[in-house]
Amino acid sequence: PRNYGSAEYFSRPDIQAIYSLVNHNLNALDDRIHFSERLAGRRVIIKPNLVTVYHQMGLLEEDYPETTDPRLLDALLAYFKRFTRNLVIVESSGRGVPTRGSYAVAGIDRLARYHSAELIALEEQPTLRYFVPRATVQKEIAIPAILAEVISGQAFFVSVPKLKTNLYTSITLGCKNAMGLLPYNLRQRGHHYALDQKLVDILQLVMPDLTIIDGL
Repeated sequence: PRNYGSAEYFSRPDIQAIYSLVNHNLNALDDRIHFSERLAGRRVIIKPNLVTVYHQMGLLEEDYPETTDPRLLDALLAYFKRFTRNLVIVESSGRGVPTRGSYAVAGIDRLARYHSAELIALEEQPTLRYFVPRATVQKEIAIPAILAEVISGQAFFVSVPKLKTNLYTSITLGCKNAMGLLPYNLRQRGHHYALDQKLVDILQLVMPDLTIIDGL
């Protein structure tokens, strides 16, 4: 909305409800596993799930929720700012659309500016190649360079996928979002019958510290 960032925007019932839900759930989880103790002074890398579908884009259904809801991402940025100011949003958008275009369509570029978060399109990153000995399908994996901080344990990695279905995996939950870490041409090549096992191979290398599934 044009009034994003204003007192009027943040007083909306849906925004109040989402902020309340995020705070309640993450505080309850933190009480159990104490993840906030690992946040102080560290970079938090947040990966949403972005595709080209957006509100009233001309499909049969006016709303077609395939993308992580920007309202949830907004609430998450506000939550993590309590522990660190080093926040980064990363993504490689689906369906061959430049990620910065998807950021603009979803308003995530505005969220990042408001919260002083860095915004990275993973297809613009140099890649590092890793050999995964225990992998069964994809033993060599090319990963954008910023994710080396996740692999080494320097950064705290938060995956924020959309709850949806998929032709090859039935449901996506917290695993399928890992495919968006791969360079786009390699990701498209990997979307076939062995996708489940490829996800297992990728997650051996880049496992999220926290997964928050958007079911809005």
